[in-house]
Amino acid sequence: MCRESVLLNRFDELTAGRFLAAAFLVTCFLNVGGVAAGTLPDESLSASAGFPVGANPKDLVWEQVASEAHWGPRDAHAAVVYKDKLWLMGGINGDAAVKHQGLVEYWKAPHKSDVWVSDDGDNWRLVTDKAPWGGRRSIQVVVFQDRLWLMGGWGPEVGYRNDIWSSEDGVNWRLEIEHAGWSAREGHEVLVYGGKLWLIGGVRYDLRVTKNDVWSSEDGVSWTEVTASAPWRTRWDHGAAVFHDKLWLIGGMDLEGRTFGDVWSSENGADWELVTDRPPFASRQGHVVLEYVNRLWLVGRLNDGIGGGANDIWYSSDGYLWEKAENDPRWLGREDHAAVVFNGDIFMLGGMDSNWKWSGEVWRSAVSVPQTNEDHGSEYREPDAKTVRLWGESGGINKTFGLGASGDEVLFLQKVLSHGVAAKGYFDEKTKAELMRFQKYYGFSPTGTFDGATRSKINNLYLQWLCPNPSEIYPDMMAVSVTKLWGLGRDYVPPDLKVVPRDRVKTNGIICLRSMVVPYLELMVKDARRDGVILGITSGYRKPEIQGLLYDLWTALDPRSAENQIAEPLQSEHQLGTAVDFTGASINYAGVSPDFGLTKEGKWLEKNANRYGFLMSYPKGKIEVTGYDHEPWHFRFVGPAAKEIRLANATYEEYLASEKEWPELKSGAKGVVISADSFSASYFDPQGAPRLLVTKNPEARLPIASITKLMTALIARETYDVNQIISVRDEDLAGKGGSGKLKPNESFYLMHLINMSLVESNNDAARVLAGHSAGHDFLDKMNAAVSRLGLKDTHFFNASGVDGASQSETNYSTAADLTNMLAHLLVSNEDILKITARKETKIYSADGALHHTAVNTNRLLESGSIPLEIVGGKTGETPLARQDLVLVVRASNGGYLINVVLGSSDRFRDMAALVNWANESYNW
Repeated sequence: MCRESVLLNRFDELTAGRFLAAAFLVTCFLNVGGVAAGTLPDESLSASAGFPVGANPKDLVWEQVASEAHWGPRDAHAAVVYKDKLWLMGGINGDAAVKHQGLVEYWKAPHKSDVWVSDDGDNWRLVTDKAPWGGRRSIQVVVFQDRLWLMGGWGPEVGYRNDIWSSEDGVNWRLEIEHAGWSAREGHEVLVYGGKLWLIGGVRYDLRVTKNDVWSSEDGVSWTEVTASAPWRTRWDHGAAVFHDKLWLIGGMDLEGRTFGDVWSSENGADWELVTDRPPFASRQGHVVLEYVNRLWLVGRLNDGIGGGANDIWYSSDGYLWEKAENDPRWLGREDHAAVVFNGDIFMLGGMDSNWKWSGEVWRSAVSVPQTNEDHGSEYREPDAKTVRLWGESGGINKTFGLGASGDEVLFLQKVLSHGVAAKGYFDEKTKAELMRFQKYYGFSPTGTFDGATRSKINNLYLQWLCPNPSEIYPDMMAVSVTKLWGLGRDYVPPDLKVVPRDRVKTNGIICLRSMVVPYLELMVKDARRDGVILGITSGYRKPEIQGLLYDLWTALDPRSAENQIAEPLQSEHQLGTAVDFTGASINYAGVSPDFGLTKEGKWLEKNANRYGFLMSYPKGKIEVTGYDHEPWHFRFVGPAAKEIRLANATYEEYLASEKEWPELKSGAKGVVISADSFSASYFDPQGAPRLLVTKNPEARLPIASITKLMTALIARETYDVNQIISVRDEDLAGKGGSGKLKPNESFYLMHLINMSLVESNNDAARVLAGHSAGHDFLDKMNAAVSRLGLKDTHFFNASGVDGASQSETNYSTAADLTNMLAHLLVSNEDILKITARKETKIYSADGALHHTAVNTNRLLESGSIPLEIVGGKTGETPLARQDLVLVVRASNGGYLINVVLGSSDRFRDMAALVNWANESYNW
């Protein structure tokens, strides 16, 4: 197993043990909050209001509105849009009840009965801190008949409830009924549909009862049981929405902790249609389902234990075919949050993140739009690196202002406007005019005043410039050594930058780090404080432009010493997003200081930082190795290896030299840009396991079309004698995607049928192979081989790969599984792969007559676009799968490159780009 994969899998008991204990306990026993995804009043407003013309929903991105809203960390709360404002109420802050080893005593945690309202999601006003319905979680709140309606939930003082309250103003609440017709519960969903209230599912955890009942009401008081047992399994913490004049239900969890990924719809609440039970997204609980821009959206879920895609966003125009938004949010995976459509955007509020911390964040969706505004000929451009750096160090723009204002915050605004505005730090009429154009461009009211909504937008633009999202996909750089001899690519951006929470870590402004680093930093700072040591940080991730600015300033100040004291752009560990510069109370939180190592903070870090995965990058006496003078403030997160390296009095460079793996990534290597929904490139030495080089969504479950035929060929070779003659039956030719080349009663030797199936991707030939073994028995063998080969998320419904009657009956797999299957073929059945490398092959019938010549569907065999020997591969294409391709090539060092492309719009172009990237980016 390569270093990247073990880095965080074997952390010591002090750190990972505590986090994993919390994760296990919360997942298995404690998380019973529901999500209240608000409903627009009478469903009269379009969820697509404000969506920019020309925008693609696949390009949805997220902007942080508030890092810690006034209402504080919580989950299992409710949020709705009511009277053109955003309302939030109820929920629980589990952070306040975390005990030893991460156990959360939920019954001791603060359960909220407060009500908050906001015009913009950033500035909140407390309406009441104690509503009469009492502190509770998993409440459901909707807007119905021009009032707020609250139903059900649980609290340590009120218990499980089936009461119903309503209010016109959020302050004065009326108890409509103390005991509704449905039983007390939490984890349920309530929707407004067809002029009625609808309640769906839920849990009574103390009685170990989950529900699949559906109730409706025309007045909120009298309820009718529409069905006591819907066809979907009993569940709670599911998501539900109204879409295309139907009720929709997605996912959820049972009492044993099994999560669901099924999608159901109903026009009347009694008769439900299973739309799909095998969507491409992972099963989930604690998510939100809502309608936005005439599509059904799936936002967030409970972390899956490895963090993979836990903040993934999916959308669908029909509930059957789903697409993943191109950009994963920068917020950590989230569950039991709230999400609503407000002012034309999706707002995500609070929840528990994938580090098992309760959050008070507010995020808003935004969409990349081609710039065609007549008043503004080009997009708003990024200011110079100096301005972006100063914005970060200042902590962002914290004021609102207008004409006559002055100062750095006005300067930050002017640097963004830039078009004809003199950036002098004074708010004049020209600034106002350009600000109005900016507000109009982004869909705000063009007031010309720098108000809260505009401030949030400007701050989020700066945040994207300070801590950008990656535009290319790179290998995981967690374990690389960045030195004067080995640098990063100019476009390299870590994949998961997160703002370090300033309420938990004292920072000099806004600082970002990779999300996996932040919880260990928080824990270390907390434990240091317990020892009387107050730590702060002055720097984290730095983009090359800012590193270049600092380098130029330093060399101008002291050119002789600069070479050993500051890294050039692309040679700095700060670009990795895992390096931290520390400071402390002893030096009044000043910047870097040569005396920091003599302070109690510096001494504490030198002794203890390794226990949390942090390693001093430039220790004393190591300048010949590192190339830099001693920096007692500069540490890099390297995970569990930090303890071993410190005990050996070594540097990270020395440690990696003893652990070197091949192939080795080249200095300055670029990322890869590929359109496919999922892809991977892995290096494989038959003496070991595949080593992942680069990937995107490797665990995404996707249709695999005719890649299926590789498994069909493998099972055929294992089932039949190589000299066996097989005859074509009428039923073999009755399926979809027939070639018309085979006729009933024709006979072929086994290998000629396999050749047809693999080379020209003949569906009829694959069906003949399966049908000769009584069909179902052959499929049973194919699926048994899935387990035998160690594949984790693969299933076959037919032997040809054609789409089934629905997505739930279509063959699927993942890039990770297909990589392992190809590795098996290389080791044990390479002759199957060799068949797929033939440009064409002659097919003979059993009597020796030439039947036809099969031409390979893989155009890369002829194109010459890959300069390496192609060992084998397989194409696939159906309406559900789009275009798929797997390809094995011989690497320059004699090993193999295993490549998978799934869900592509141009598989041959994507595959050529992937293989050529791997060949050119590594030293072989």
